[in-house]
Amino acid sequence: MTRTHPRSVPAHALSLLSLLFLAATTPAYAETYHMGLPNQPVKPSVVDTTVAIEVEPLAPGVYAAKMSYVWTGWVELGDGILVIDTGFSERGAKALADTIRARSGNLHIRYVVNTHAHLDHTGGDRFFATLGPTFIAHANAAEEIQHLLTWGSEEAEAGDTLTHSGVTPPPVKKVTKRTSFGGAKRPVQVLSLGYPAHTAGDLVVYLPKQAILFAGDVVSNRSVPWMVDPGMDVDGWLKSLDSLLTPAFKIETLVPGHGVISSLRPQHDVRPDPPGDPSGKEGDGVGNHERGREAWIDRPPAGDDRRMHGSLQLVESERVHARGAFGSDHLHRRVDVP
Repeated sequence: MTRTHPRSVPAHALSLLSLLFLAATTPAYAETYHMGLPNQPVKPSVVDTTVAIEVEPLAPGVYAAKMSYVWTGWVELGDGILVIDTGFSERGAKALADTIRARSGNLHIRYVVNTHAHLDHTGGDRFFATLGPTFIAHANAAEEIQHLLTWGSEEAEAGDTLTHSGVTPPPVKKVTKRTSFGGAKRPVQVLSLGYPAHTAGDLVVYLPKQAILFAGDVVSNRSVPWMVDPGMDVDGWLKSLDSLLTPAFKIETLVPGHGVISSLRPQHDVRPDPPGDPSGKEGDGVGNHERGREAWIDRPPAGDDRRMHGSLQLVESERVHARGAFGSDHLHRRVDVP
């Protein structure tokens, strides 16, 4: 007769079976233990709701306003206010609107110009839409801005002022070349420089009589620009900056998208004549000392950092294209600054 002997169960297996049994008979809830002192109420975090706006009066009826790191502005027209960019949030836009009323009275916000479609410049559009302006943008940016006005953005909080206002924003007015506002006292030109630059849809706002330019992010002065927009084009950006230094623009005050406001008034000894010019056409030894109305743009060779010297500072960053955008020669060019 064959006997079978029961096989002994290892101790660790019995422990595991015991734990499984206890888990099956224990109610399905968990107990939370809090570290620290007992019975201490959780204090809600304090949110800083302060919006600081730095206002720079540029001329009678013309103002620049810096909100955090973004320059916006406004111009008093005969029939209302033209606003240039709206900042990065509804809260900031409300503060900007209050600032405009404090400086310019209760004039109607008639136009909002978006220099491009990035949210740090359009984040306040939905609030300003409740005030009934016409929005103006480059033709290549208008669709994105229209979408923002119609549907909001992922960054916007649900149920913002526009959502509850019942206001339907009108179609964004598209600019491909130029459009003008204001009268003889304070004419305003909103124009494209004709090239993709910071984005494929950049506009600048120019006041020829006051010699003031709001450049949007086409210009970053003493500030490294954001250069990863899909429509950004280095060659077009440089051509755009070159066009601002031609006699077509009389610029004495330049408001960048980021950085510091700068003056382009004529300066003496801006840059010495370039060495080694045997023709005498480019440099004659006296150059800027006597002319006083000339500036130099220094284009570095491929592989170097790219810099624009003087008040227009395009970039202070390393290579942004794999190829050399400027070729292999060190190119000096003289341009007249009105």
